[in-house]
Amino acid sequence: AEYMGNPNVNIIFFVITSQAEEITSVVEKREAQLIAEKTKVEARKKEIEKDAAVIKTENQTLQAELKTLMQTVNVEKKNLLSRLEEDLKREQQENKQKLDEATKQFEEEKARLKEENDKLREALKALQGEESAPQ
Repeated sequence: AEYMGNPNVNIIFFVITSQAEEITSVVEKREAQLIAEKTKVEARKKEIEKDAAVIKTENQTLQAELKTLMQTVNVEKKNLLSRLEEDLKREQQENKQKLDEATKQFEEEKARLKEENDKLREALKALQGEESAPQ
């Protein structure tokens, strides 16, 4: 396409056209690179979102397991405390019974010894009375 037959115009037009084609080619290549990078980024974003969903699910599962374990621990703790309290009450009752029995035996032995002591005193008095009596 000649422009009014002027060769300089034709050369300038050719140079501009060549540069425009070159620029267009560079822009198209860069655009293709950006599209490829965008595709990679979107794919990675989907992977990250998928991983995040898995982690969130695992977190919820772990929280539920922890809650269950804490409830179990609390129940076990209450049961253990109840058993300990029952054991303590039973031991206190047994100790009280043993103490009562020992006190009863002590009082019986004390009464027996007092009775025996009283008999020995009377016997001693009787013996002393016989010694002082004229023969």
